[in-house]
Amino acid sequence: MTRVQLFVTPLALDEAGPVAGGRIGHGSVIPAETMPWLVRLGVTVVTQPHFPVERGREYATDVDPDDQAHLYRRSLAEAGIPLAAGTDAPYGSADPWAVIRAAVERSGGKAVDRRAALELFAGEPQHPWQVRLLAVGSVADLCLLHILLKEALDLMSADVVRVTFVGGRLITPPE
Repeated sequence: MTRVQLFVTPLALDEAGPVAGGRIGHGSVIPAETMPWLVRLGVTVVTQPHFPVERGREYATDVDPDDQAHLYRRSLAEAGIPLAAGTDAPYGSADPWAVIRAAVERSGGKAVDRRAALELFAGEPQHPWQVRLLAVGSVADLCLLHILLKEALDLMSADVVRVTFVGGRLITPPE
């Protein structure tokens, strides 16, 4: 999302009034002066924290120099802006653990701890700031680990996943 797109989207939301489930997708360039506006609107910023790791060289040359300081801002969570993350595959790594690692490593563990980074992927589709809970009779979107979650968060690797279900369908078979 460019600076212009970031300004136009909240303007439209301001006109419409608060929108439940409103979000800024691909929240990449977010100037500091827009953060109070985003907090007031209650929108969630969906970001790809691994892009600076994967595309650092390209961003250094392709992103407008005025936008460099606002690119994939680490202080969104501290400002009270609800966050969610995505891999944006195939344009980025499809591995959510790579995104989790990038979120933690880029923040130095300050703004985003390991559990918070995992929860960036745990939101309800229409309300990404609200962590999904699995309930009897619900359609499963989950992965089962072959180790304890605490250990998985220490490793932050796809190697800890035993099976994955999306929409209740088995995606990765058991070993």
